[in-house]
Amino acid sequence: MSLNKKSAGKLALALAPALAGVLAGCTPPPPPAGDPRIAIRGDAGVVLGSRPVVTSTPGGVVTVSVPLWNGTTVARTVQCATVWYDRSAQPIPGLSTFPQRVELAPMTTEYCRTVSPTPDSYDFRITVTPTY
Repeated sequence: MSLNKKSAGKLALALAPALAGVLAGCTPPPPPAGDPRIAIRGDAGVVLGSRPVVTSTPGGVVTVSVPLWNGTTVARTVQCATVWYDRSAQPIPGLSTFPQRVELAPMTTEYCRTVSPTPDSYDFRITVTPTY
């Protein structure tokens, strides 16, 4: 397959951010794991870096850390909003549902972290939205 100059130029532009990250010692994370509890809105170049890490204490408090990968060459800011659910799938009101801002430097991973509002928390949904 041969490329004309225009196609080769477009290909070079498309590959430049990935090549820049590799040359800088930053390798991209594995492909998104596709967790249905995490929704990423918009098209800001921010993706789920890997599966979220979910831990719980003996007292029943759940902590979630969601790795977010900024695959662009510019800084991005996102908001992470969490809704916690009880065993009956009813939302649990609490301060943890207030959106938190996460700033991501270019070609890096940062974490959205949230803690369940009560030991009765059973499940969660996190929505990640770019602030542009």
